Amino acid sequence: YMIKGNGDTILINAGSTTLPSATLTSVTDIANYNNATTTTLFIKDTIRGGTFFLYVGSDAADNGMIFTDANNNKWKRQASGDMNVRWYGAAPNKTGIENWNAIIAAKNYLLSHRQSFEWLYFPSGDYQITYTLLFTSSIKLKGTGVYNLPSSTLTFPFNTTGIAIHEYNLDFVSEMKDLQIRNQTNVLPIDSSKHLIDIR
Repeated sequence: YMIKGNGDTILINAGSTTLPSATLTSVTDIANYNNATTTTLFIKDTIRGGTFFLYVGSDAADNGMIFTDANNNKWKRQASGDMNVRWYGAAPNKTGIENWNAIIAAKNYLLSHRQSFEWLYFPSGDYQITYTLLFTSSIKLKGTGVYNLPSSTLTFPFNTTGIAIHEYNLDFVSEMKDLQIRNQTNVLPIDSSKHLIDIR
């Protein structure tokens, strides 16, 4: 076993100077992978792929950072800094519910691993999101582009609060940058109680 600086426990072969590896096309291929001697997986998919190490820590599989193979072994993505919502399946062509579920899963992992991740990152695209994204602790959200020309957009239903940051009775610091946040258009009256961004 090897204990990494962030507390992860990674399984490696004793006495080996090279880690047995395999290359797969997509993260969905991990579920059918059953080679018990491999300790490193390279996933070629440019969106959800990356490098994964065999993992024996306590974190559960979440199909974003950690995946389970056919032998019920866990594989952990090697990444830090930005938590990319696309790792969890969020995408401009997904439904609002699919995106909401993916973003919440990415957020939950980031908040429980702040020593490794700082920003919840939305790559370029328009993400339809059905429900409010509620944060009850400090959070940093960022997209792609520049402050007045972002190419990352979060689109919520009409008369729906999009981002809610509620840290009751606590001091907190949250940041958002390079993101366009908007509601879908509608001819119905606007509900002034439904703020697009609600911070309290």
